[in-house]
Amino acid sequence: MKFDLDRQQPGRSVLAVKERLHSGAPEPLPAEIELDGQLTVDNLEGRVVLLGVLRGAAPAICDRCLDDFTCRFTAEVEIIVLRNVSAVGESETGVIHQRRGEVDLTEPLREAALLGLPQKMLCDEDCRGICPRCGTNRNREACGCAEEVGDPQGEEPTEL
Repeated sequence: MKFDLDRQQPGRSVLAVKERLHSGAPEPLPAEIELDGQLTVDNLEGRVVLLGVLRGAAPAICDRCLDDFTCRFTAEVEIIVLRNVSAVGESETGVIHQRRGEVDLTEPLREAALLGLPQKMLCDEDCRGICPRCGTNRNREACGCAEEVGDPQGEEPTEL
């Protein structure tokens, strides 16, 4: 996504975001992520600040039941474009040094999306998962296997 610094009026405005990004992340993370929403743009002297929370969606596989689903999440975005290009060396995350022209926001948006993804991918908070004995997806049908209750201190599990 390109953002043109030269066409930004001073003050506050809104930037609509509707992007499909390649995550570049290894599996099991999603290969593609969609972001949608608006960022507030503050064009101040010497810098431009883009802030907001975007809605994200990505195809995923549930960690409990292994079903495919669409993971919905939010991604907090904070991007600062400094127009003072005298800075040398590595800049911190979310800070871009550029005086004029178009700024490529793809990488900061990708980073925000990857940070917004949940660590545990669940199709539903109440997902019952797969039976460890027979492999039945317990969201679809009851398997009839006895539930095991394990002792967290390492004793043998007992059946209920």
